[in-house]
Amino acid sequence: MVGRDLPPAVPETRNEQINGDRATLEGYDTKKGQWDTMHFINEGGWKISSPGEEAGAGDAGSAGDDSGDGGDDHGGH
Repeated sequence: MVGRDLPPAVPETRNEQINGDRATLEGYDTKKGQWDTMHFINEGGWKISSPGEEAGAGDAGSAGDDSGDGGDDHGGH
């Protein structure tokens, strides 16, 4: 993909939480050296979303916040 800064491998992830049609997953950002939370919404398939986005509210965009705690729970999915 042109214009995308994709990692050479799948990033390490942890703390997957699914609540109905909404989910979060923490991914380790090696460039920042910290965990970032990614938000997802299920609209006929899982899509990355903004933290407050409602189902059917339009196109999902990418989102991530800096709330990762940097702990040692490194369980990958």
